[in-house]
This record gives sequence, structure tokens and C-alpha cells, in this order.
Amino acid sequence: MKFVIHAINQSLVISLLCLLFSFSASAELTKHDLGLLDQDIQKIVKQYKLPSLAYTILQKSTSPFIRGSGVTNIKNNTLAEQHTQYRIASISKMFIGIAVMKLVETKKVKLSDKVSDLYPELEFHNPWQDTHPLRLVHLLENTTGWNDISLSEFAYENNPALNLDDALAINSNSRTSRWHPGTRQAYTNSAATVAARIVEKLSGLKFTDYVEQHIFTPLNMLNSNYAQPLAQDNAATGYKRHQPVPFKHILMQPSGSLSASIEDMSRFTMMLINQGEPLLSANSLNRMEHSESTNLKRFAASYSIANFSRYYQGHRYRGHDGALPGWMSELVYSPRHQVGFVLLLNSEQPRAFREIAELISTTLAKSYPKLQLSNTKIPEAFKAQSGYYQYINPRNEKQFFLERLIATRKLTVTQDSANFSSLLPANWQRTLYYSEQGKWLNPQGEEVMAFANDPIEGEVLHYGNLVFKSVSGFQAWADKVIAITWLLLLIGLILHSCYWPWRRKKLTVPEVQLRQSLSLNAWSALLFLLFLTIGLMSAIDRLGHIGFFSLGLMLSSLLLAATSLWSVWKLKLLYNQLTTKKAFYIASLFAALQLMVVVYLATHGVIGIQSWN
Repeated sequence: MKFVIHAINQSLVISLLCLLFSFSASAELTKHDLGLLDQDIQKIVKQYKLPSLAYTILQKSTSPFIRGSGVTNIKNNTLAEQHTQYRIASISKMFIGIAVMKLVETKKVKLSDKVSDLYPELEFHNPWQDTHPLRLVHLLENTTGWNDISLSEFAYENNPALNLDDALAINSNSRTSRWHPGTRQAYTNSAATVAARIVEKLSGLKFTDYVEQHIFTPLNMLNSNYAQPLAQDNAATGYKRHQPVPFKHILMQPSGSLSASIEDMSRFTMMLINQGEPLLSANSLNRMEHSESTNLKRFAASYSIANFSRYYQGHRYRGHDGALPGWMSELVYSPRHQVGFVLLLNSEQPRAFREIAELISTTLAKSYPKLQLSNTKIPEAFKAQSGYYQYINPRNEKQFFLERLIATRKLTVTQDSANFSSLLPANWQRTLYYSEQGKWLNPQGEEVMAFANDPIEGEVLHYGNLVFKSVSGFQAWADKVIAITWLLLLIGLILHSCYWPWRRKKLTVPEVQLRQSLSLNAWSALLFLLFLTIGLMSAIDRLGHIGFFSLGLMLSSLLLAATSLWSVWKLKLLYNQLTTKKAFYIASLFAALQLMVVVYLATHGVIGIQSWN
């Protein structure tokens, strides 16, 4: 990247950020403060008609503030309690990270150990195995380069539950590195499950038994387990659109099947706030709180050892979130301010969930010491980094045809700061400041971005978990302009197709044929979009197995391609037969745009897609 670090060292940017913290502990929220906060939270619970919500707010030197509200089973009218179990989904991965670090502390394994040595029978494909072998740390920090598991694996009926070897054998094709391991991050459930299997092999225990003995018992987590709850258990029921969701054993059990009470999660989070005590050393927990296996080496803003970074009001928290059909969860804690909170919800209502998280984090932030920043002008050389960037590490390559439309950002470097913003939607932007360590910081002094060199793409920009490459203005806008123009024309032509048959008698035969071709082209596109949109609204249930929506998506994509090609051929035949060319030009523009869309979809493997495969 040739980022001209020597120029920076001439104190042109060293004084950009003088972080003048008062390192006294954050002022603690009082019982009165927490009581008022709870009242506001209950208003949100009532506004969104949440079945139940369990949450805890933790401050290092005070007792946990734990609340449960609502009913955990609407039919039985069971009230939420501190002991009620909720499914915590992907927060389960944190237990994998801690299990591995405990084995690291006892010198049974090293993070740098090769996966091929630890788990030789595992099927995976790494084209760069000789120079960039797959290591244990890559599994934990999601730097394997693998795609996430398929929709069919998410939908798999894992009852009775398979052992981890058999579960991982179902789709080994997803474990193919798309780039050099240890360079870019991409979240995947299979990587964590492979790490859990390695824990089994090293400890001689089932993973669930290892967690029971080495995490649950020391922390006195009495209401946490991986099994389906019994009828007499105090377990919540998950709800989707106010309908109960039956308990389902997920395929990658260690990655997301844990159920726990808010009281147990409070104990677990307090351990994190207390720097690992009594499970891990402070050094081990600190290692879990930053990544070391990307192009950047050490970086605090990305996914680390089963532990991600989350920013609220610019303040960095560590932790994890989770989601399953009928469930949402989040655990975050701040090592700097020694506070944290956990939210457990037995319903899928992201807006309400996010409002509650923002309300809690905003209240906590009022007690944090204020940060004072002193800016210095950025050298002219850094302005060359301004431009458009598109991220190149999608979680799943099959979904990138949709993500690409929102994958572009614009970086604008000014005299004393930089602005990083999205193109579509245009409602996201961040102000950044440069530091002498080569990292870009947010206004709270938290590192969030840096440039690095990638073995494939050369100079790249890392922002959090995302890795961006530089693209031209044309590349940044072309796909968006084409998509928006195509959609606007599609809407107009659908409306026109409902109108023109009423005046059919006034049209010549070629004009009728032209409109028929145009209408068929437009309706095939609408049909494809309907199957895609409705399918994605509940992707696991509707697209994860062979059914009406998955077959409909496949067939409608083929119909879209066929009608697009037929329309182009029909236009060629009709050109000399039309007396007026206005309708022809509109049809030609739409046909050309739709053909571009079809080529784009075909390039990304969407035409004829078998989403259940």
C-alpha cells in the first residue's frame, strides 16, 4: 500500500489523536438509574408485544441487575424468571473459544497447530496448504476462507443428533478456502464446529461434557445445557410471528444449540468482565479479544477467538450475538469500562431488540469518562486513498449477488479526518481519525480500520470484519444504476401490461406481438423476484429443502433467462414491421437491461439455482 508511514512519523499525524483519558473507573449506575431504565425497556416490550424478555446489566463492583418480563409460554401463561432457559444460538461459540483456550493454557494444543495434524480425517480443501496451511486459530477467528454452511444444513433435521464427525461429513464441499487462510475473515458455523471436535479429540470427552465440567460447574451455571428441554423444565418457547416454533436440533450443535438462563449468562459475562477469573488467565482472555490471523496481524476491531467487536455510540464492546428461528440473543461487555449486558428474547423482532440494546448502551455510556481529541492535519499523501471500495469477503459466495448492491463504500480523506460512507443505502457514514500506529480510529478513540496487503488483491482496506478492494467510480455505480433502472422499468411495464390489452383493437399485429413479448418478459422477472423475496423472508424453512418456494425459485430463474433470450430474438424479428419505433426502443432498453441482469445472475450461479443443495 505504500502508506507512507515515514511521513507520518514526522509528527504530522502523531498528534492527530491525543487520547487524554481520565483512567478512573466509569461511574456506576445506581439502583434508581437502573429502575428508570427498566421502565423504558418495559415500554418497548409492551409496544412491540414481545412474549418475554430476559436481560442483565453488569458493572464490575456491584451485583448484577437481572430482569425477566412477560410470558415464556403464551398458551400456559408461564412467567419469565431468572432461571428460565432461552436458546442463545451463536453465543454458544464463545464456549468453544474458552474451551480451546483452556487447552492452550494446559499446553495440550497451540493456536498455531495445523488442523491437518489435529484432525487428519477432516475433509477440507486449501489450494494454498503449502504456503498458508490451515491452523487452529483460523477456525476460531473465522479466517479459513470457507463459505458458511448451506441452507440445507441449517434446515437439517438433526434428530437423533449426529456425532460431530458425521455432522461435518454431510457437506465437506463448503470447506474450501476461497482465499489464503489467515488473510480475510468470513463467518462460518462449520469452523467453530471443527474446533469443538478438536476439543473432543484432545480432551477425550464429548464437547458437551467438557463444557459441563470445565465451564458450567466452575461458574455454577445450573440452568444451561445443549439438550432439548424436558416438559417439566423451566424453558421458554420461541415464537415467530406470534406462532410457537418447535424445538429443533441444529446440525452444528456446538455452534449454536446451547440454552441458558439469564442468571447463568450473567455469571458467564461477569467472568469476562473479571478478565477470565475463574476460568482463564487475564492473558488468555486478552488474546481472545483481538484477532491475529488476518492481513493486519493484530487488530481489535474484527472477529477474534469466538469473540467479536460491537460498537455502541462508538464505544467498543466484545462478545457475540445469536439468532435461531424464534430466538434472538446478544452478550456484550466492555473491557475498558468493565461493564456489560445480555439480552435474551424468545421472538424474532430485530427492531425491538435493537432498540433495547441501544437504550441500555446509551444509558451505560453516560457514565463513561469523556474522551478529548486533538486533531492534526493529515498529510497530502493520504488523500490518494480516497475513492470507492467494495468488500471481497462475503460470508457465502452464493448470496453475494444480492450483497454486491450494498457492498460498496466511499472513502473521503480530508485535511484532518476521513469519512467512510455507504452508497446504497445512503444512510451509513463514519468519521475516522488517523493514529501513528497505522490504524484509523473512531471519535471514541477505538481502532476500526486499517490498510494492509492481501496475497491476491494487493492493497486492501480492513474495516471491522470486512475487507475492501479499491474499485473505479464506474464499477461502484454501474450495477446499482442498472438494477434501479431495470426495476423502475419493470414496475412501469407491469402496470402497462394490465392496461394495453384493453386497447388491443387499436394496435397492429406487430405492435401486439411486441407488447406480448414485453409483458411476458416483465412478468417472468416479477415472478422470479417474488419467489426470491418470499423465499428469503424465511430462507431456512422455504429454501433449505425441496419445496414450493425452492423449486419455484429454480424454475422462475430458468424462465427469466428463457424469456429474456426469446424477447431479444422477437425484437429482432419485429424491428422492420413496426411503423412507430417508440415502443420498440423502450422494449429494447428493458430487454437489454434484463439480459444484463440474467448474465449477472448466471455469473453468480443463480440461474437454475438449487437452494437446497
